[in-house]
Amino acid sequence: MSRKTIFLMGAPSGRLQWDEKDLLKVAVPPFTQSSTTIPSTSASSRTDSTKWRLLQSASTAKHYHPEWTQDTLFLDTANLPAKMPRISDDILLSQFYEHSLSILGASFSSESDNNDNTLPFDEEDSDINESMSSVVVGSPEAVPFPYPRELHDIKDIPNAAYLRSIVPQTPSVTLVVAVIGVNPVRRVTARQSKQELDILEIIVGDETRTGFGVTFWLPVPENHKQPNNSAAEFREKILGIRPRDIVLMRNVGLSSFQDLVYGQSLWKGMTKVELLHRQQVDSRDVQGAYSTVAIDTATREDRLLYKIRNVRNWLMNFVGTNARYGNHNVGQPLPPDTQ
Repeated sequence: MSRKTIFLMGAPSGRLQWDEKDLLKVAVPPFTQSSTTIPSTSASSRTDSTKWRLLQSASTAKHYHPEWTQDTLFLDTANLPAKMPRISDDILLSQFYEHSLSILGASFSSESDNNDNTLPFDEEDSDINESMSSVVVGSPEAVPFPYPRELHDIKDIPNAAYLRSIVPQTPSVTLVVAVIGVNPVRRVTARQSKQELDILEIIVGDETRTGFGVTFWLPVPENHKQPNNSAAEFREKILGIRPRDIVLMRNVGLSSFQDLVYGQSLWKGMTKVELLHRQQVDSRDVQGAYSTVAIDTATREDRLLYKIRNVRNWLMNFVGTNARYGNHNVGQPLPPDTQ
């Protein structure tokens, strides 16, 4: 009776077929090395050639489902009334605020700041670990925050159908984005708790897609009977964001309203925002964690810095000065100062 040997290199897929016709006829590395060849002594072993099946490694497998991101539409409260003309502006915005507050309340019950519901897009490629040092590889600068474990592109944000299918879960993403616009702050009173909150919506984009709105719920300072330094610091940081800033948004919750997908801050400090780079207006202006020199010299080995470089290039070419003037000789955007 002939003998068969099966090599299991890691956990096989549940859909793996063991049919003889699906097995490889010849060995693949490293089993082709002479050191792994076992001399055969019987005639039967010489006539029966070894058959192999090559399994895709985990590093090349993508846990990504294209149907998640098909027909994803983003929400922008400034344009929301135009998309729903049959509903009055006040009623529509009130419904959106109530929906967003319900997501905020659901995140409040979480007892952990760990991002357990992070979307698994490109999870195998996430080589940035939060336990790494805050010193940027290949850069002389040090950043005041831990590296994100993984980064997502805006184009990979799932559609409303997927988000509804996983309710009551609230998935979250970590983004490196450029700020396209900042909508005016609105003050909202929660219907049940009667607590006043400020809501600020920031429209962002990256080199893959633009127009994604992220809503931040900010406590009103005078509502705090006792000082809350973390809440006050977060509020100041969010209100200080301005167009053309490049920021890191960590643990942004995803939800949908009227089939439009949006992001929002989660409670208990789960959502964090860091200023990565800013085009300074003067020497006293805040620059951000990374200088222009560090961004321009970024390599693929530093995934975070390389993403910042891609976003900055997109910002300059499609949103910034290069996009407005291109190669045309239009002169200075403003006349020179005169006496």
